[in-house]
Amino acid sequence: MSVPTAFSTVGCIVLAAGDSKRFGSDKRQALMQDGHTLLDLTLSLIPATFSLRILVLHPADVALAEYYQHAWQIIFAEHSNLGMGHSLAAAMPFVGQWTGAVVALADMPCVLPATYSLIQHHVQEDRIVVPHYQNQRGNPVGFGSRFFPAVGALLGDSGVRQLMQEHQHAVDKIEVDDEGILQDIDTTAALQALTLTTESKKLN
Repeated sequence: MSVPTAFSTVGCIVLAAGDSKRFGSDKRQALMQDGHTLLDLTLSLIPATFSLRILVLHPADVALAEYYQHAWQIIFAEHSNLGMGHSLAAAMPFVGQWTGAVVALADMPCVLPATYSLIQHHVQEDRIVVPHYQNQRGNPVGFGSRFFPAVGALLGDSGVRQLMQEHQHAVDKIEVDDEGILQDIDTTAALQALTLTTESKKLN
């Protein structure tokens, strides 16, 4: 049985190079109730235990790159329009000596910091860690370094699912009490629902 890696060598990759087609505008910069953007909120929830950090952006995102470069290593995905797999593949040449990577999505601002930490602690070099909430698979997903070459060869939007299917024996499912792993903000309606839920929690 593999010995768990030191979690400090497990980094975080945030995929934020999408074109927001379903949203109708740049959802990354959609404003929340507190005045921060959707991307701000997502990034703020990633724990400080991730000292190794990569933020994947589109080549045209010069302003965003300048804004976040103090806290993130910025990687531009030249072919991000072809699918999420291309964005993830663009980051892999820069992971260096990482022993694992927790791959997060920029449009999922409800994932709890504790969930990121739990996945970070569970990642081993030869394992894939997938969170589940009430038996539903969610994100982020952790990959051990053994799978970095395969991740680096991904294409399109279905590559990660196919990779997990091909290596089912290496997938560790962990149950989390975090509905946020299922909540992505793809539409303005989803953003409005998130805002209403947040306001309701404040009132209660």
